[in-house]
Amino acid sequence: MSLTVSKFGGTSMADADSIRRSAKIATRNNASIIVVSAVSGITDKLIYLAEYSGSLSKKERLDLIAEIDTTHRDIARDLGCEEELDRNIENYMHNLDSLVKAASILGRPDPRLSDAIISNGELLSSRLIHFELKKHTLRNVEWVDARSIIKTDNTFGRALPLPEKIKQKAIEKLVPNLDKHIYVTQGFIGKTDDNRTTTLGRGGSDYSAALFAEAIEADGIQIWTDVAGVASIDPRLSDSATAITNLSFQEAAEMATSGAKILHPPTMIPARRASIPIFVGSTFEPDAIGTKIMSKPKTSPLVRAITIKKDQRLVTLSTPRMSEEYGFLARIFNVFADHKISIDLVTTSEVSVSITMDETLLKNDGLFQDLKKIADIDIEDDLSIVALIGNRVNHTAGLLRRASSVLQPDGNELNIRAVFQGASRHCVAFILSNEEAAEAARKLHKEFILNSRKEKEAN
Repeated sequence: MSLTVSKFGGTSMADADSIRRSAKIATRNNASIIVVSAVSGITDKLIYLAEYSGSLSKKERLDLIAEIDTTHRDIARDLGCEEELDRNIENYMHNLDSLVKAASILGRPDPRLSDAIISNGELLSSRLIHFELKKHTLRNVEWVDARSIIKTDNTFGRALPLPEKIKQKAIEKLVPNLDKHIYVTQGFIGKTDDNRTTTLGRGGSDYSAALFAEAIEADGIQIWTDVAGVASIDPRLSDSATAITNLSFQEAAEMATSGAKILHPPTMIPARRASIPIFVGSTFEPDAIGTKIMSKPKTSPLVRAITIKKDQRLVTLSTPRMSEEYGFLARIFNVFADHKISIDLVTTSEVSVSITMDETLLKNDGLFQDLKKIADIDIEDDLSIVALIGNRVNHTAGLLRRASSVLQPDGNELNIRAVFQGASRHCVAFILSNEEAAEAARKLHKEFILNSRKEKEAN
């Protein structure tokens, strides 16, 4: 029997019609495990409660909880399951209220409480689609708490999954009945060995789907969202964006980490580890061709796509000792490791190291206090990473010169703040201001994708 894990994002769970559509797609594709995100907009409200409960009035807290409650009860009523799910929704709301009260008493955000609060979005949405799915199949549809399967470390807010333990739990609880049951579960959430709820980071439902797929040795992963696959550039930036029908795991990973809103970046790790292809499609256009991500795609063009990752900071660490002191880079990387922060792009000179970081990480005062013990720090704001994603881009003669000539023609230069090239055969990245990033992406897309296609057609 072919085993498929299907994941449905927030827009695919936005209302009763969306949930009906998602249930039909899951049934039509014979999904064995269905992983869902929270109803669209709910996670933002839960994050707000988790972060600001200490400063909100009692009325403000209760109003927000009431909004979350009403959203799910309205959907349940439209699906015809209001009475059946009344007790479930009531229990989740009671639990949420207790957690928010605890957060308000504490008076400051607590990662453990935050994960417990935020997890309620997926727990609620999965109950809704579980009910709807039972209308579409004769197989037994079973609701499963993902936290009983997805075991993680205790890095709250961005927990690290433990694949061996996940596989063990899946073999115990899921695998024996995969031929008879359809399992409905949640993305994004997990649990530590001491039973504390964790989350995998924003967008982590994709990651969850891949972890479930690896654990049951699935034949395929389906990611259903609001766009019909992956495009060569963000369609909001250019009318000339074209559909990409196939990608390698490496290309997809580079696109995800470079700003493309296709998949949560770690999703490729278990999928690639287990050689499980990923399909990305739209619940609004289920018959569209979509994009397939696999080990060996049918084509491997020089440049596959152009991506933008906005709101970055360029952090430059400088010290004259760097050229004389061995282990300097190790000390810097150890500081990031101690704070459990991954580094995106790095470039070095004789006396300095430049690192790109998401602007949200600047809230980590401890990180910068530790870095200041090593070197002087300079921070540049409001920057974007514009990346060329493709194949052998670091070994293709003239590519960097060609890109630079497009971005810096005589008399109309864009200010390239930094270039990152050489470490990856699939990515060359430029750092520009947020204001110039969209223009840079369009220029590169025209040069490397549209013009290259015209040249092939002409020949």
